[in-house]
Amino acid sequence: MTGVRTVLWKELRETFRGGSRPMVGLILGGVMAALLAIFIPIVMSFGVETSHRWVYVFGVAGSMSAFAAFMGFFGPMATVVDSFAGERERHTLETLLATPLTDRAILWGKVIAQYVGVWMTVAILAVASSATATIIAGLPGLVVLPLVLVGGLVGSTVTATLMVGLGSLISLRAPTVKKGQEWLGYAMFPIFFLPMMLGPLFTMGGGGLREKLIAGLAFAIGLPVLIVLLGIIFMVLLFTRFRRDRLVGH
Repeated sequence: MTGVRTVLWKELRETFRGGSRPMVGLILGGVMAALLAIFIPIVMSFGVETSHRWVYVFGVAGSMSAFAAFMGFFGPMATVVDSFAGERERHTLETLLATPLTDRAILWGKVIAQYVGVWMTVAILAVASSATATIIAGLPGLVVLPLVLVGGLVGSTVTATLMVGLGSLISLRAPTVKKGQEWLGYAMFPIFFLPMMLGPLFTMGGGGLREKLIAGLAFAIGLPVLIVLLGIIFMVLLFTRFRRDRLVGH
């Protein structure tokens, strides 16, 4: 566990103190999350009567949790390819692999570091949206904070797992960060756009309203299941393929 903490601290220090592009991306993502967490509750308040405060509160919490899950895809994109490809570019990978740290400590430290930015974004969303909802709806708005923290952390962790697993696999093989980002973009294209294309086709087929509702429900359930399965597959492949001897001299 000490080895994992050592690598994790190294990754966070390089990201947040190194003045690197990943740090800039994380800062911009945090600022955008805070602005959206303020803007969306304000917009939603225009469509809800003051007597329906709890409807408004749960609506804000659901919207913010869904947005947090969506951010799980994009949060790691700024840093995940840099995890190994960046070390290779900076010629520090050999030094890291030459340490007495175990393979699992190195990999776990780098993987956990990718979630930190995502979880920080969820915290920003929860605090900013809860504060805004409390100003608008009064004390019931405080409920937004725990709801978004729980729902957002679960949803973003699930979606981030897919991105971290896939991005880390690409980073293991990419000669440069730029090339790795290109490969990641190509890999994510079908993952993002096939569901967007198949969703309308799935629900616009023949049949009556009942059949369309069943098809829509199946798609709504199937998509999260697919994301979970892909995340598990990528993580299993990552931990199976990561070997120190394969990276030395690659």
